[in-house]
Parts: sequence; structure tokens; C-alpha cells
Amino acid sequence: MANKEKSPLLMATLILSMISSVVPFLLLLAAFIFYSSSVEFVVSVTNQMVASELSQFYIFITAILYLIAIAGILQMWKGKRLGFVLYVFSQAAIFAYPVIHLGWNAASSTNAIFSVIFCVIFASHIRQLNKK
Repeated sequence: MANKEKSPLLMATLILSMISSVVPFLLLLAAFIFYSSSVEFVVSVTNQMVASELSQFYIFITAILYLIAIAGILQMWKGKRLGFVLYVFSQAAIFAYPVIHLGWNAASSTNAIFSVIFCVIFASHIRQLNKK
């Protein structure tokens, strides 16, 4: 499917979704690589309790979830419905994983709101995506 066949709303949502997935992925990747320095920074801007529960494994899993979101966005960009499934799964996991690992205080209402909006927009354009 050529990009010119996609609606402007779908294109804008794909671009915004890509930005909102690539930036956190890169930041989490840096936090994973420079774990000891990044934990010190987190402690300086939050409370000690939060930083003590942010293991390197937690950061790695969260980065992988954003990588799955990026893969889903790229698949939707190519016109494949599999991308929608990957994106919805990753967004649900990105919301649920911190809640499971850190508790309800880790829930991001802003992330949830934008994820729902993007998923609704993608779902409304599902016919533009191939079944493959």
C-alpha cells in the first residue's frame, strides 16, 4: 500500500505513535546501558522508593515493549493488520507492566489516554490495512 492511499489522520497518527515510541525506547535503552548513573538521576528527581524498585531487568522489559510498539507501527505503515495487533498488545503491556511491577502509583493516565485515542484511530482505519 502506497503512503498516498492512507488518510491524513492515519498518517499523522502513525507519525505521532512512532515519535511517542522511539523516544522512550531510546531513553530506556540509555538507562539500561548506563544503569547506575540513570538510577542516581531518577533518585534525584523522584523519591527513593521508586528508584529502589527500578531494576535493570524492569528497564530492559519496558524497552522491549516499546520496541514491539515500533514494530507494530512499522507494520501498519506497510499496510499490514498484524501491526495493529502488535501495537495494541504493546500498549496494553506498557500500561500494565509498571502497575504489576511497581503498583498502581506507576499507572500513567496520560499514556493510557493517548494509547486509547491512537488505538481507536487505528481501529477506525483497519480496512486500509491488509489481512497479512
